Amino acid sequence: MVSQKKKDRENAYRSIRVIAMLYALVFVVMIAIGYYFLLGESFVGALLGVIAAIIAFSAARLIGNEENGIKANLPLFVFLILISAVGVFNTLMLTLEGRQIFTDAITNAEKQIEKLKTTYEKNVPPNIADTERQIAVIDSKLKQLEQEILNPNNCGQGPAAMLIMNDLKRILPGFTPLSRRGSNPCANSGELIASYQITVPSLYRATDWYKASNYQDWELTKDKLLNESTGFFPVSIRTLREEQTKVNSTLGPTLVGEVKPALEKLDSQYREAYSAIGKYADVSAIGSDLDLLSVRSVGEWSQLINLIIDNLHKPTTYLYPTLAVFADWLMIYLFQQVRRRRVRSSTASGGESTAGILR
Repeated sequence: MVSQKKKDRENAYRSIRVIAMLYALVFVVMIAIGYYFLLGESFVGALLGVIAAIIAFSAARLIGNEENGIKANLPLFVFLILISAVGVFNTLMLTLEGRQIFTDAITNAEKQIEKLKTTYEKNVPPNIADTERQIAVIDSKLKQLEQEILNPNNCGQGPAAMLIMNDLKRILPGFTPLSRRGSNPCANSGELIASYQITVPSLYRATDWYKASNYQDWELTKDKLLNESTGFFPVSIRTLREEQTKVNSTLGPTLVGEVKPALEKLDSQYREAYSAIGKYADVSAIGSDLDLLSVRSVGEWSQLINLIIDNLHKPTTYLYPTLAVFADWLMIYLFQQVRRRRVRSSTASGGESTAGILR
């Protein structure tokens, strides 16, 4: 009977040692990972993460091996919380909330960019609108003239072509019909059209109404914003959707190094677009930059308080610090259990039982 009790005590002792060792491994890794990402995914971050994890482990071990535990080592317990809770909290936040934080930021950024785009497209200044109407009339006349030049019946020499050229003379100062070379009026029609396509825009760009509207600056801005291949609006929407795909398939901690830089770059481009559009439309109702506070705060030690403040409305913001403190308490509790069961086992066997790193 006594032998069976002794075996039960020894089995319980071995079991609690295994549990404590496994949990200690998780405890140390969570702290190290938290500090690694908090300090910029660098060698220094990794080194400091390991140091913080070792300090936290040693503090928990010391407290757990004391008879009165936390009561006898309250200052050390507070120090343990300060060291380990930061790492554990950051690991939990990155792993469990990282995807949602980045998803929310991407969704809000897309909405904000779309709102800025709509504002730009719906608020064309009157002088720009007038210039565009005049250019549209001239371009329409030029298209009609090109069709007459390509008409094999008169090759731009008929009454309809003459009427179009008279209209162009009237609305476009300096316009003169280009003369054909050779006896065949239908020869070199392509060259004639190409010449008109160069001459006509040059003429209206030299007019007072065109210069007064600063339409050339408007065109450059429009191209920078709306060009399908290089414009800010099409490119930014594509970028956000690509980054969302990464978010959906990437572990939370990795997002800091992969997605965060892309969003920071996009924010810089957004601010440039916002400034450019502000010259033509009232954009005061729209944010002047993208709301990336939570994204910037994730994995950034100097912004950890901002991350907490920005997420005060979420229950998890209170849960994670609680779990971090509980992780410290549990590590101490397991050390205490190892010590107590070691003492019982040693007393029952009449000798000293070793516990290795958990001793």
